[in-house]
Amino acid sequence: MNVVWCAEHMSFYSNLEKAFLYTSILTWKHFYPEHTTNLYCDSHSKQLISEMGILDLWDNVNTKVLDKKQYDFNEEAFWASAKLKVINELKAPFVIVDLDLFIKQKFIPDEFWQQDVVGNFMEITTKHYPEPYKLRKYMELPNYNWDNKAINVAFLYINNEELRQKYAQIALEWMNIMTQKGGVINGLNMVFCEQKLLWQLIKDRNLSCKFLFNETLICHKDEWIENGLGLFSKKEEYTYATHFGPDKRRALDDSHGYYIECRQSILETFYKLFPPLSKNVLNLLNLGHV
Repeated sequence: MNVVWCAEHMSFYSNLEKAFLYTSILTWKHFYPEHTTNLYCDSHSKQLISEMGILDLWDNVNTKVLDKKQYDFNEEAFWASAKLKVINELKAPFVIVDLDLFIKQKFIPDEFWQQDVVGNFMEITTKHYPEPYKLRKYMELPNYNWDNKAINVAFLYINNEELRQKYAQIALEWMNIMTQKGGVINGLNMVFCEQKLLWQLIKDRNLSCKFLFNETLICHKDEWIENGLGLFSKKEEYTYATHFGPDKRRALDDSHGYYIECRQSILETFYKLFPPLSKNVLNLLNLGHV
């Protein structure tokens, strides 16, 4: 199994974000040593990760895909477009893991690897994502039976080659059209192309899909409801995995409670799994390199 991390135009909000990346690759290799780990990055991001002292942890490092200048997206709005650029070059099956997500145990059951798709969790997009009827004012959209759901892809497993091809092709096309014709666009356009589209493609093809979380996030309320489609609840999250997420833009130091919580989760993971490397992660947290 190929497991992929994507880094383009990389910058770090804090040293804690660097520590997440270090923990992400180490824990995956620890719990799934049979998998092949791949870092897809541009040359700028490769240099930053090299300066951190952790570049050699990946089995393969590829700069060819993300050093290509074949797209002219609004980089601020489409901040996660690197994933789709890489998915466009891969072959299923594969896993893509966010740089700021790490696992705490080997918890994915064998039956999940037989699914067409496994996502992080389901989202309710009402009053949060752009509505298709508004996008149709300047671009054509397929006649899907559009609903109010999307798939959070902080963790994404794709095991269907036709889906992979179509997903990457359409998402990249839409990002280009939105950049050229969409006027004022933002990160919600990104998640429409990345997360809303993916769910519509799965539903349209009647493909099998599971999730890590067994709860759905109602985005505009920041509330969770049970759906029975995954493995663990939001309350159980830290037993299985930790994801820094959007709060990394706000939780920049020890003055923020979430920063302290995530820092403690990383330290506990190292003390439990990698005691000899605890000094390295402390160096990352304090100095920015191992």
